[in-house]
Amino acid sequence: MGMRKLLLLLLACIVAFSASAADPAIRDINITYILTPEGHAKVTEVWDVTVTSGTEWYLVKSNMVTANSITDLAVTDETGLNFINEGEWDIDRSLGKKAGKCGIVHKGSNDYELCWGVGSYGDHIFTVHYTINNFVLSMEDYDAIHFQFISPNLSSAPEHAKVTIRYQDDLYQLDTSNTRVWGFGYEGTCEFIDGAIVAESGKPFRTNSSVIILARFEKVMFQDLVNIDDHLFEERHVMAMEGSHFDGEPSDNDYSSNSGLRDAVIWIVWILVFILTAFGIRKQGHKFRNINTFGVKKLKDVEWSREIPYNGNLLATNYVITKAPSLFKTRNSYAIASAYILKMIQQNILITGKDEKGKITIAFNDNADLGKLESPAKSLFNMMKLASGANKILEDKEFSRWANKNKSTLIDWTKSITNKGKKALTDGGFYAKSRFTPLGVQTNNKVLGFFKYLLDFTIINERKAVEVHLWQDYLVFATLFGIADKVAKELKDIDPIAFEEVVNYDFDTFTTILHQTNSLSNAITRNSYEPPTSSGGSYSGTSSWSGGGGSSSFGGGGGFSGGGSGGGSR
Repeated sequence: MGMRKLLLLLLACIVAFSASAADPAIRDINITYILTPEGHAKVTEVWDVTVTSGTEWYLVKSNMVTANSITDLAVTDETGLNFINEGEWDIDRSLGKKAGKCGIVHKGSNDYELCWGVGSYGDHIFTVHYTINNFVLSMEDYDAIHFQFISPNLSSAPEHAKVTIRYQDDLYQLDTSNTRVWGFGYEGTCEFIDGAIVAESGKPFRTNSSVIILARFEKVMFQDLVNIDDHLFEERHVMAMEGSHFDGEPSDNDYSSNSGLRDAVIWIVWILVFILTAFGIRKQGHKFRNINTFGVKKLKDVEWSREIPYNGNLLATNYVITKAPSLFKTRNSYAIASAYILKMIQQNILITGKDEKGKITIAFNDNADLGKLESPAKSLFNMMKLASGANKILEDKEFSRWANKNKSTLIDWTKSITNKGKKALTDGGFYAKSRFTPLGVQTNNKVLGFFKYLLDFTIINERKAVEVHLWQDYLVFATLFGIADKVAKELKDIDPIAFEEVVNYDFDTFTTILHQTNSLSNAITRNSYEPPTSSGGSYSGTSSWSGGGGSSSFGGGGGFSGGGSGGGSR
């Protein structure tokens, strides 16, 4: 053997020995979940690792709910190699036979392992794509996710991990106006950053560290969810908070003696009595307010009404809705902005289009007659135009950025919505001396009846007899009620051709426009909040304990799906 060949052989042995002698490591895990309007999750996981043993890498996804399924698995490595998806994965093979291949092990009806061959020992960066179908959970009062994103007891403790959750195409900016979030199982933060939930470790993982996230969403954000849980979100929240501790939250260790603990227990009992009493009073208050506003306690006590409320007056109807938040849980605070925008699109005052990325944009018809707009609608039009910049095309996120810098303008606008709604009712004899008149209560009952009519549209035998020219008004008021997605689908199902003729868009484009109007409305809700005075205390929505973002809790998080233990190299 020549000297050159001998040196090359020696060098190869040294490299092989160095790779095998290196310590196994998970340097970084970077995970992104994109939530679709239907509640699916498009997932990307990037694993920066050193492999020193085993033949494959695997991710544990156990304890999934029945509605979940995992599809579309795809894996690439740092060389750009696209792994072959074999479907069902065979664990019992050699390193070479698994190289460049991936697949799923179905360990049970709700237990999965996502697997791929490591190919060789040493440093690798694996990028994994897959879809979790029906990921978002629909509860009685909110929609939610409660999921373990990174399992404990991995083959090596990760040095750093980050999980990002955002809404598809940023149709909704996830923040405290529509979302609450809590992080468990690791030391770090779980907060809102640039319209997304971001959970990030602040210290290297321990062996038993994990990443569990509980998030609560307003009902308007997702549609046609099939992952149903017939419970209130608070039940899941209580379960997750057991054993948790967040910065600023009192803990059991704050009391130095049994006496202090006993005093604390007494105080807790009194607080619970107060809360339960207040809850009872609040519940009775809702019923009392509903009777004063509508003449009934509950929605089920109302008959259907086909009559457009208050002859189409959005301001008057909006004011009535705000008096019964317990009956209209499907809308955000200023859904009237969404209704105004949709109406201006119908009137060709606003013109919709798409940018180079396919996202909806809004332009302004310079020849439109603004004189026919109510003053709040005209003000909204002008605010949107100011936000659109020099090109006068309102592009993605421009209004949110403008709103953040012009909070006082939005506060004044939202106050005007309330005042003008009350004035319209007062001028019509529906409201006087801080209460609804008998005529007002009777008319308000029709508002509630019309809401119920739209909700129950698919089960009403006469729905096909409804005149198509009313559909535009139905959609505007459905937007005000926070149920536009549902009503649009029902109208489309009745007559798809008539639907497209009425709205001038196909169904998918129209629902995208609805999401864009909701995004603008959410920006108003988010930025029209008036901070309390110093005597009023702090705003609890900004604390991690209340779900406003901040530190994570190492303990707690119970009740999640996607559980299990282990993963990594084997």
